[in-house]
Amino acid sequence: MTLFFEAPIFNYINAGSDAHAKNYAILEPVNGTLQLAPLYDIASLFAYDTQRKDRKLAMSIGGEYHWERIDLHHWQRFADSCAGHSDW
Repeated sequence: MTLFFEAPIFNYINAGSDAHAKNYAILEPVNGTLQLAPLYDIASLFAYDTQRKDRKLAMSIGGEYHWERIDLHHWQRFADSCAGHSDW
């Protein structure tokens, strides 16, 4: 489930303002293993004329929602929260 960990990175780079938990789905093939469905409903803040203070993501990165404020320590928190889930 590498995509599950890569999706927040993609959504940060893309400034994905609509990337919330309901936009993730699991595919369960009849005789296969679980997979994360392809990303969908992808939107970007870059398409809108927003003020810097209004640029917020739908899901936080390391506890921070404001796109402009996310820095290395938020990514470290995100990585720490993913630790122990390498079997995904």
